[in-house]
Amino acid sequence: MTTQIKPPLTVTCSQCNSKFEILYSQFHKQYYQKHNLDYWTEQETDQNKYICSPCLRNLYYKEKWKYLEMITNPKKRQQLRIYLSKGTI
Repeated sequence: MTTQIKPPLTVTCSQCNSKFEILYSQFHKQYYQKHNLDYWTEQETDQNKYICSPCLRNLYYKEKWKYLEMITNPKKRQQLRIYLSKGTI
């Protein structure tokens, strides 16, 4: 049985309009969710919107009020802190 590796998904950041790629996770059988804006905000209005790593870092470090307003789930906030501390984002 052969496993087909999917190519990276090229998307545009909804904050800065830069293009970037999202990698596919063979383990989860889907593209990584950390750049999906609706993953963080849990808002239907943010479906099919993406946010790049520099914009996520900027949101957390420089726009704390906006970060607190957008990401209300404590588990998602903790996950973002973990990603930032490990350098994943």
